[in-house]
Amino acid sequence: MNKISNNRCNAISNKNQQCKNKHLKFSPYCLHHQPKVIPILTLLLGGFIGLIMNVTWNEIFPPKAEKRRGDVVERISIEASGAIKYTDLFLLEYLNATGKKNLLNKTENYLLDVDSLFFNSELDKGLESIFQNKKMLEGSNSYNSNGKQIAYIANLLWNLKNTRIALDDFLNKYGSVDHEIVTKVTKMINMADVVIMILDYEFKNPKGLIKKFDEGQMDQFADFLSVYYFHQIECKTLINQELIKRR
Repeated sequence: MNKISNNRCNAISNKNQQCKNKHLKFSPYCLHHQPKVIPILTLLLGGFIGLIMNVTWNEIFPPKAEKRRGDVVERISIEASGAIKYTDLFLLEYLNATGKKNLLNKTENYLLDVDSLFFNSELDKGLESIFQNKKMLEGSNSYNSNGKQIAYIANLLWNLKNTRIALDDFLNKYGSVDHEIVTKVTKMINMADVVIMILDYEFKNPKGLIKKFDEGQMDQFADFLSVYYFHQIECKTLINQELIKRR
């Protein structure tokens, strides 16, 4: 075997001859005879570093499509919050009036998008109970244009109709957006329509409406209104989650 030259590649052929190529400055071998594990590790390390840099870059400077979607979601969150303000304020006012302001704390126990957890739950029964209560016939904190105090149930109907119009305007703008808030708004509109239809019919006969409350026959109204508020509570939770993400 010939003596190995220091400035040549240290690789030895099958014929016991030293490679004639010069070795690289950082390695005893030429480019052709570099151990296969080194380029593989280099590629893996480079890919890993590139992945981290790409994720970091996207976090700081998100792609235009992703940023646009984020802007849309933030906008629909804000506008949906504005649309439900009427019925949201009514519920808070009425819960305070009935001494049930802690009832909404029970919503912590329910998962989003699992309606079956709500039906016949403590929250469902609690809402139905206060909506069938004769307190609905008492004066609220609202007054008509003549300065006459109106009953809670009349105030509810007015707020439901305002919310219904606002939610309809919302869907006209964002109905094509694939997002949970839009889905919830659609469900709220359907339930609001049912409750408005029931109340519009009952208000045609005020004496009969009072009798139904006296005899506890407003269960259908209370049932639909409870489900409406369940979807509104979920929608409000989604809105808060989205706005927190973007702070």
